[in-house]
Amino acid sequence: MGLPLLIILALGVGPGAPTPTPHKTLTRVAPAPARAGLDEDLAALARWSKKGPQFDPQEVLKCERLLEDVDRAWVHGAPRSDEIQRQLLDFLGRCQRIERQVTLRLPPRTPSAGLGTRGEPDLRRRAAAMIGRRLPDSRRFLTLEVLLGREDGEPHPLERRLAACEVLATDRSPDTVLALLSCTRPAPAEDAAPPAMLDAAVAALAGRGETAVHLRLVDLLRRADAGQLELWGHGVEAHFGAVEIPAEDRRGVEKVHGYVVEALAHEDWRRASRGVALARSLPHDPAFPTLIEGLADWVARGADPERQTARVQGEILAELERRSARKLGPKPERWRAFWQARQRGEVALSGEGPRKHLTVGGFFGLRPRTDRVTFVLDRSGSMAAAFGSQADHTRLDEAAAQMAGLLGFLGERTRFDVVVFSDGARSWRGRLERATEENVSLAARWVRSGGAKGGTHLRDGIHAALHVDRRGELDLEALEADTIVVLCDGGTAEGPHWVEPFLRDVNDAARVVFHAVQIGGAGDGSLERLCTSTGGEFLQVDG
Repeated sequence: MGLPLLIILALGVGPGAPTPTPHKTLTRVAPAPARAGLDEDLAALARWSKKGPQFDPQEVLKCERLLEDVDRAWVHGAPRSDEIQRQLLDFLGRCQRIERQVTLRLPPRTPSAGLGTRGEPDLRRRAAAMIGRRLPDSRRFLTLEVLLGREDGEPHPLERRLAACEVLATDRSPDTVLALLSCTRPAPAEDAAPPAMLDAAVAALAGRGETAVHLRLVDLLRRADAGQLELWGHGVEAHFGAVEIPAEDRRGVEKVHGYVVEALAHEDWRRASRGVALARSLPHDPAFPTLIEGLADWVARGADPERQTARVQGEILAELERRSARKLGPKPERWRAFWQARQRGEVALSGEGPRKHLTVGGFFGLRPRTDRVTFVLDRSGSMAAAFGSQADHTRLDEAAAQMAGLLGFLGERTRFDVVVFSDGARSWRGRLERATEENVSLAARWVRSGGAKGGTHLRDGIHAALHVDRRGELDLEALEADTIVVLCDGGTAEGPHWVEPFLRDVNDAARVVFHAVQIGGAGDGSLERLCTSTGGEFLQVDG
């Protein structure tokens, strides 16, 4: 075959081949131009990522519209998809930072009530939802690129990585688990993940059932206990409170059980309390006898009136009652007999026990298990309103009476203090005193003596009770109480949005449990958040 014929066949115009015509010539279709204004939208989003908190509803509305425009322009896999994701992650990281800073670093009198559903939290939810809707398509970018990859030879900006963790918390794929575990792996100090990054990865791992997650989180707790790293311990507790490790997972059970045994034997009540929290994830067979022996140990320690033991005893009892649906009291021998009967097959464990509000002998029916308590009582103007049918008996009078009733129930070995709040906060003693009849009477009289006036600055009262200074720093040595009982009669001056960052940044070390009573139906959610996040009880009463 000659060269000319080869050329003809290569062109597809040889014998039997169709002859191309000009109007059917194939041409490359030019890509559709990017939506007009995308450059401007991304530039505006970048500017927003550098802004501080926004309280103006109009500014928030402008940002919502900007996010909607970016959302419509984002087509996954398009040339600019990664650029859009980076900008959205940076914006989400900014929202995370603002939500933490707005209540911890702004002056105490700056209200956070404006951060409502049309405020900063809503912007954060919108940005996270926009990225989350693209999962699993965006998984590879979030994990390999942002969490594990580098930009210009350096790790991606911290806020971008924190935002990626928030989005990936909803993704249960093995690739995501591996990427998050990689963010928590031990490393030399110069290469270790920043504490905020470690905490974000732990929060995203919480509730996953993989053995590797259980093992890593216990290792992190041990290193934190040894002072080798900073760790948000509540994130680890949230994980073990959400999972049930099967008996077949021997490595996971042994690792967690070992930590629980050591924690319950520790002298520090906070360490023991954390051990009880981790025990919730264990099967009955290792957990039940360990909890019983822990109860016996802490009951014995309680023979010393100077020891702080009631809180840990109460938490162990609550876990035994949850597992058995029985109330046998703080008597280890009764629980041992029950467990032996269960081993013989004479009784069965029925799982979650009922939680009942007690109606007598407590603070409006609440009876916290503690021997170290601080009361935080509202003394704002609305507390002068009548309580019940007696016109001369005010809400403030009832608060003082209920406080005295609970202290009488807890007994004289209990130590207590009182903080009242309105436009500021004042402490009765600033330290815990024994609940003698004289001290209780003096404290109740002091609560009533100042009268009810001013606003409802709950956060001031909480800070005073926990010995938090003007810089937001916790004085752990000065904090003697393990339980805070709050009474408030309505919406607070600050709104509820300070609670989550406060509990995360302050109460993780303090480990205080909040119980709260709201008088009336005008609450803003602050009390519920304090109680739910710390394992306490919330009660609303008329009055």
